[in-house]
Amino acid sequence: MTTYRALEGTDVALGSLTVLSPQPDPGEGIQYTKVTVAADQSVNRQGPFFEFRWSEMSNADYNTILGIFGLDDSASANVTIYTRDETYQTWVLKNGTAQQPIPGDTVRWDLRPQRIVIRVTNLKTAVRAISSQDDATITDSISVGVV
Repeated sequence: MTTYRALEGTDVALGSLTVLSPQPDPGEGIQYTKVTVAADQSVNRQGPFFEFRWSEMSNADYNTILGIFGLDDSASANVTIYTRDETYQTWVLKNGTAQQPIPGDTVRWDLRPQRIVIRVTNLKTAVRAISSQDDATITDSISVGVV
């Protein structure tokens, strides 16, 4: 089973990403802020983003997750994520900008954090070098960078 992963930084190798624990709730896959269909039936998708969602977690887990995304001290951070695409069938490695949860909007607090959402916007395909830590499978595609 493949797992959701993330780490602050751009073009981080898959094997170097941190497996999110707890894993987020099953999500919507990659979404778009605007989708239009032209007269020739071609589809134009703009503004790709992904939302990592958790129902609730402990305070310690919340702080750890914020640190993984680089959001413990910042309102936003560049990240590399490993997630399902919009078809839910393919796992993809993407660069983007993570946004810190907003109290009362994308995180609620009772005795612990609840309804947590970390949105990653400006998604672009990550270019990565092969790492000996990668657990690529036959279905994974990778770009080989010169190091």
